[in-house]
Amino acid sequence: DHKVLCVATKSEILLYGASAAATAAEKAVLKALDDASSELKVDIDLELGRVFVGPGGSSIRKLETDTKTQIKLNTLGDKGQLLIRGPKEAVDKCKKEVDKFIKGQTLETVSLEADVMTKLFGGKGAAKGTGKGGKGQAQREVFQKWQEVRDMPGVSVSRKEGGVVLIGADKKK
Repeated sequence: DHKVLCVATKSEILLYGASAAATAAEKAVLKALDDASSELKVDIDLELGRVFVGPGGSSIRKLETDTKTQIKLNTLGDKGQLLIRGPKEAVDKCKKEVDKFIKGQTLETVSLEADVMTKLFGGKGAAKGTGKGGKGQAQREVFQKWQEVRDMPGVSVSRKEGGVVLIGADKKK
């Protein structure tokens, strides 16, 4: 198309021809390479990133298939970062889906004392509920409510130092 000779090796592409034609061909090749391979990093709350990935990676695999991209959740200390790779157009489409997911979620942190965490998540001193009525009955009711929250569809509960993180779809958005 540009009337140049193009020779490609493993590490370089050589263009031979008139200067203007070679320059135009170089721009076309660079654009094609850029469109064919793009990479984007998206910062995301680590807990929200884990919800985005889904159980066993199911949600992320579906998005990879739908957008023809590769997505990886990287952990940077206590923060998360999604790495999206693929053709530029596909990466842009995937980014829109990621943004849509993030905007549609609410993340709430609930601070809890250590003994309460132990009772809710098991371990020494976990709620067993002894006897009828009184303290045992109250503990059973709290534990039952906690199970209801954990079992709610569309709500993810993650344990975090000093409390829990509740993540779910924001019905107001």
